Amino acid sequence: MNKRNKILALSSSCLMLLSLVSCDVTATEKPHVLLEFSDGSVEVTADEVFDRYMNTKDGVEAAYAQINDAVARYTMYHDSDVSVGKRDQLISEAKAKVDDTKTTAENNAKTNKTSYDDELDKLLESNGADDLEELQIIFENQSFRTYLQDKFYEDFIENLKEGGEIAINETETLKVDSYIDDILPYHVKHILVKVTATASDYTTSTITESEAIKLSNAISKLGNDTQTGFGTIAKNISEDEGSAANFGDLGLMSINTSYVNEFKLGIYAYDTLFNASDYLDNQKSQNKLDKFLLKDDEETATYKEFIKNHGLNFIPSGIAGLLDQFKDVTMDDNNETVNDGKSQYYPRNILWNEYLNKHEISFIEYANMTINNAPVDQVIGATNDEVVSVDTSVDPALVENGWIKDTNYKEFQFKNAEGTLESHYILTDGDRVDPKPILVTRAGTGSGDSGYQGIHFIVVQRSALDDLGSNETTLSDYYSTKLPNINGQIQGLGDKRVYVNAFDTTQKNYQSRVDDLIDEIKEADNSIEKKINEYYFIKSGAEIINTNLKNKLEIYIDAEQVEADNNSHSDLVAKWKEYYDLLARQADERASEKLIPLVCAVKFNSASGADKELFEIGGACHYVEQKD
Repeated sequence: MNKRNKILALSSSCLMLLSLVSCDVTATEKPHVLLEFSDGSVEVTADEVFDRYMNTKDGVEAAYAQINDAVARYTMYHDSDVSVGKRDQLISEAKAKVDDTKTTAENNAKTNKTSYDDELDKLLESNGADDLEELQIIFENQSFRTYLQDKFYEDFIENLKEGGEIAINETETLKVDSYIDDILPYHVKHILVKVTATASDYTTSTITESEAIKLSNAISKLGNDTQTGFGTIAKNISEDEGSAANFGDLGLMSINTSYVNEFKLGIYAYDTLFNASDYLDNQKSQNKLDKFLLKDDEETATYKEFIKNHGLNFIPSGIAGLLDQFKDVTMDDNNETVNDGKSQYYPRNILWNEYLNKHEISFIEYANMTINNAPVDQVIGATNDEVVSVDTSVDPALVENGWIKDTNYKEFQFKNAEGTLESHYILTDGDRVDPKPILVTRAGTGSGDSGYQGIHFIVVQRSALDDLGSNETTLSDYYSTKLPNINGQIQGLGDKRVYVNAFDTTQKNYQSRVDDLIDEIKEADNSIEKKINEYYFIKSGAEIINTNLKNKLEIYIDAEQVEADNNSHSDLVAKWKEYYDLLARQADERASEKLIPLVCAVKFNSASGADKELFEIGGACHYVEQKD
């Protein structure tokens, strides 16, 4: 930009900022002549340039950025909360960046065999500057705004966590969203058992012998090892190496977290539609439910109704024993292949597809499973329930304080599709003080080395709807941003275990968890950067004199907020639709005749002997090649 055009641009900027910067103009001097021919017949005023500039979104954004730069500079020089030392430090750092730019230009000139001036011009242009003096100002402004943003977070992180009003001066406040009430944080942990089964095959996918062993061991260990906690089991067997190192702890999950739908939305569906916990009865939690978009409106009513009817499943615990029993059975007792050796007919795979290959949320229910060894003529046409008996009844003598003795199965209540309560003895994390049910889902993402497929065993350590936890800890205290002392205690909370000190760890890890939590809180409000700008603008006492500019900026900021809210809403609705579509496809497939009957697993060993007619043409277990 040549000097004459630069003066034109700077004059226009002065007009836009008026009271915000020290340009030698006042509101009464308009219109300002920026260009005039010698005969006086044509002139261009700053008002004309300004009006054209303000008729584009890019122009309004540029004006908005200039105003915030001006406010930041003013604040750094006039706000008593900002030390002179800090300002001088940032100016020195900006100067060092300018010097680095000059050095880079010199090095580039040598490498490219060009001139220093040409290389410097390229670097200046890439930073939006015309000369080194302007580059210094740009670097200063960037540092000033970053510092003030960080200072805002440091001063008001608790306000952002709780939401509400932040006092700016004696008469004005800034309203901010609540991390706890609007973003709905969940503290979750899990165990992942990986499988190679195809994700989109809901009826005939296959697992390996080793995978059958892993699944059997996981269910057995979680159910019967009452001495080892969920975290230690996760550390020993989970195939998610990152969380396994932290005892299965995944940390924070919220509306903003990009987890697979079966995991994240499965938890939401369980907590809002099926969970019978008392905390759902209080009004504050009821007000949160709409934020999950599981409400009776036109957009989501279909998804909600379908999930209520298809989104919850109970897996008999006896599956662990049967998977172990049939893990390596691939040929019958006569050592002959069955159905041309098609692996989907292996007993382990029939059991896998019947009970575990499901993408809804499931629970492992305490149940004995027995195989019906009736003659073949009695099982042809029999239902699966008549072939494999599942007994969920529990001998009262085995129950103590709601627990089945020597197991981690405890009685919980669930809402069925009609909203009435049902009791089930289900697998928990084994915590005798505050037992939490283990949610199970089939999920995965990606392909090859970059993805995975598997079964998740999930524990919700703290629900976003649980305003007062079992240890009488509020959600605000549970998500304390204070650093624990060397004994793992947080000031004011005594020995209570909350998010930051959820498991025994090192001081370094405490700091990491505090930092992660603070980062989550910072992102809770999707318009927080604009609200920070508003805070410093009001606090500085700045005023936009030009009414046109003021109106344009108000329209721009409001439109940006509406767009952000709409995007957030539509993104979540789209995720619910994906989840609904997935469960609907699964339901359709499983309702067809593609699911291989359990009788084919039960009678597999005698497929070429006493029960061979089941596996011959016309038999219930005969393989028929699918034609395209």
